[in-house]
Amino acid sequence: MNNMTDFNDLHLLAGPDAVKECIYSAINSVTFPANSTEATGQLGIWPAPTEVKTDLPLAPAFDAKTLLPAMLADFVLDEADRMPCSPDYIAAALIVCLGSVIGARCGIKPKRRDDWTTGSSPRICLAASWVIRRPKSRPP
Repeated sequence: MNNMTDFNDLHLLAGPDAVKECIYSAINSVTFPANSTEATGQLGIWPAPTEVKTDLPLAPAFDAKTLLPAMLADFVLDEADRMPCSPDYIAAALIVCLGSVIGARCGIKPKRRDDWTTGSSPRICLAASWVIRRPKSRPP
């Protein structure tokens, strides 16, 4: 029986009862972790799922006209209408594509009096767009 590599070989050499015995011994040898999840084993019955409750507010709706330049917003809304899908899916893919096209050809200098330059990336493009377009929260 040393030439066996899988259950097909075991079936051919020792018969179906040997395969059944091997499967049952594998099921019975499942070890439980120290912190049990109340499951009866790897192949056992899991407890009924419970509702996930959260106190987090819902994310704000995506507003392409506010968050994107006019040309990109028109493109995003047109494509979202044609697909049909949510405009934020199109906008996210568009920002990533634009970041890859721009590459390292331009950068942002976060410090005014320093020579530190950060290359472009989709996260920087989104952050810069948000900072530039956010409403002023300072009192007059």
